[in-house]
Amino acid sequence: MAVYRDKRANWKMEVYHQGKRVAYETFPPDQEKLARKTEEAVKVDVLRGVYNLKPKETTPRRTVTFRELATRFLAWVELNERPGTFRYYAYRLKRHIVPALGQFDIAELRRKDIIAYLEARQTDGMSKSSFRKELQIIRRLLAWGVEREADEEHPALEVNVAVDIRRPRAPRNEEPRFYSPEEVYDQILASLRNPKLENLKLEHPTALLPDTLAARVAALKDIPLGLMLTAFTTGMRLRELQAFSFDWCDFQRGIIRIPNTLEFSPKGHKPRTVVLNEDLKLWLLTRTRKVGRVFVSPKYRRPIADFRKTLLAVEKATGFHIKLHDARHTFASFLLAEGVPLHEVKEILGHTDISTTMIYAHLVPEHLEKVRAALARRQNRRGLQVVK
Repeated sequence: MAVYRDKRANWKMEVYHQGKRVAYETFPPDQEKLARKTEEAVKVDVLRGVYNLKPKETTPRRTVTFRELATRFLAWVELNERPGTFRYYAYRLKRHIVPALGQFDIAELRRKDIIAYLEARQTDGMSKSSFRKELQIIRRLLAWGVEREADEEHPALEVNVAVDIRRPRAPRNEEPRFYSPEEVYDQILASLRNPKLENLKLEHPTALLPDTLAARVAALKDIPLGLMLTAFTTGMRLRELQAFSFDWCDFQRGIIRIPNTLEFSPKGHKPRTVVLNEDLKLWLLTRTRKVGRVFVSPKYRRPIADFRKTLLAVEKATGFHIKLHDARHTFASFLLAEGVPLHEVKEILGHTDISTTMIYAHLVPEHLEKVRAALARRQNRRGLQVVK
């Protein structure tokens, strides 16, 4: 409570009660008495309890368990994510995460509880890769819960306690498998090649074939051949192979454009162009259906989302247990063997960082020679003696 002058000689009257200013007024320089009288009147009101603060009404907090939040989250994932993502999240949550954390009230769930669960899973033999995946699911679930609860008047969850838990870096389980040209062309593709395509000649390679007997060579056994041709000659990733469409192909120019659109976005959101191999072009032009997705199940007439059966057919026919990403590694090795520079291979593969492409550097013999020569030049400039 005070009456004082400001810089302009005006009188100020302020009264505080229970830590809050309950009265404030400004008076002209000649109205000091009025200011003090007003202050006294406010003091009387304070004594009467006019300015007493009303106690805050306490509303009981809503209780939501981790199990209930996980159920709502999975329902959202099923509607908004790919079916494979939903199946994977549902498996991890229902099989492992919810049985361990489901009884917790999400407002009382702490960082140490999540760490204790993950450590217990590691003790049971969970790999570092699975550690990262389960932590990612928990983080995303809690982040989704915080976002949804923000709209509530009394949110049950306000903080994502898993956001700062460190994930171990997952090591590469095995070295990439590189196939030699002889293995790819003389064994794998030769074993899958359809004899009906051997003597098929295109009078106009840029035109689509008519619906003849030769053009109807679209049986199930041709899908493995097309998948291996595409994987080994374009270096596409799995999602790119699944989304591979005839719209991407420019038969006249002999190129495939992998787009970055609303319908499909590649890893890194980088569109790129790869060469359309002549064998792959021939296989594409012999397809009966030349619109939409390339890899369509002849039996169910819908795009193939899972290539496991196709790869089993490849293994049965060729004897090779092939991983599609190993085909991508092999494609990169072929480019480097033909002298394509690393920075160009980076663009062809769609890498965002050259360090990712450097895993193939050991495949370039002259690369090691350049390193050896650079070290020798540095050594000569420093005047070091080499002990023989």
